[in-house]
Amino acid sequence: MLLAATVIIYPVLAIITSYFQRQEGGYSDYELIRVMACAMIAYAHAPFFIPVLIIFMVSREFKNHHIHTYVFANGRDSYFISKIVYCAIVTSLFTFLGTICLAIVDLQMDGQQVGASFYLLSALHQFISHFCFSAFLMCLVFFVRSMPASVAIYMAWSLVEGILSLQLKHMSISPKWLPLHLIGSLYSRNGDSSSSKNFYNPLMENPWATVAPIMLVLVVLLASYRVFAMKDLKPLSD
Repeated sequence: MLLAATVIIYPVLAIITSYFQRQEGGYSDYELIRVMACAMIAYAHAPFFIPVLIIFMVSREFKNHHIHTYVFANGRDSYFISKIVYCAIVTSLFTFLGTICLAIVDLQMDGQQVGASFYLLSALHQFISHFCFSAFLMCLVFFVRSMPASVAIYMAWSLVEGILSLQLKHMSISPKWLPLHLIGSLYSRNGDSSSSKNFYNPLMENPWATVAPIMLVLVVLLASYRVFAMKDLKPLSD
């Protein structure tokens, strides 16, 4: 049910947004499709898409004790890897949907705005951005091991970062190095997705800009794996 709703609502949201963007003007057709390529990532990172599929689905296994059965039969390493694979599956789903949406938007503009290389780079860009975000949320669940707590922490963290970023901007300091902003910098300058003018694809402009957020996610993955590997499973059944 949740997956079906995602497959329907996500593309519809993108197509409606592209329609209103064209009505408002301000972008050439080529600029509009580049903006939409990044907007698709921002939509997927909204609370009701990737966060729902990652936090709710992963934390559910901590709640229903499925993790005990799996770990007993296959080991902790296998379980942790299986969750990374799940993140990759969710990432692939949104990358596929995003690419289809871009193709629809392109066809609405006669289908001559971008070439195959744009779609390939855009798909890779979406995959990197979605996977980093998904893995980060997965690690949050592994640290907290509770669905309500994971949701509360994620929402509070997002709110606090939003407030901090405003304060830092007033002080002429970039909020890019805040964790969620750093991951957001994969598709928006300084992690600020509040305006479509900040959207960009670092793979086309500055590939080195992807290094810091990817390194952050790798460090968090390693830390969450160590915690999971060392902590007794008994608390998971509480």
